Amino acid sequence: MDTLDDAARLRAAIARFHRRLRAEQEGGLGAARAGALGCLWREGPMTAGTLAARQGLQPQSVTRLLADLHARGLVTRSTDPADRRRSLIAITAAGTAALQRYVRPQEAWLAGALAARLSETERGVLRLAVALLDRLAEETSSDR
Repeated sequence: MDTLDDAARLRAAIARFHRRLRAEQEGGLGAARAGALGCLWREGPMTAGTLAARQGLQPQSVTRLLADLHARGLVTRSTDPADRRRSLIAITAAGTAALQRYVRPQEAWLAGALAARLSETERGVLRLAVALLDRLAEETSSDR
């Protein structure tokens, strides 16, 4: 098997896995909102432009998304102390709670599936695969 075949099989498996996880979602938040909240939760406050870049979204899309999240009380806006012309977006306690409600059913299903279907050795291999996938997902300037 060559690298292109490996890439095709990995992409297809990730797509199937993603569809399966989506089946476990709680309604109300949606993938785009959850992605933005997750980014803010992991990385801390950032500008709308940085959030757009991290999420791979157009600035106009992020503007609408942030307006919705702000209206729901899930994010706050504050003046960037480094550049008072910009705003920093931060997740609120309500945003963190909404994100947890969104991912908890997915993680519960996944934990059950891991325990029921994989041996401890296989779970160890999966932990290694997660680290490798994280490494592959890291953006570098040569990726563009």
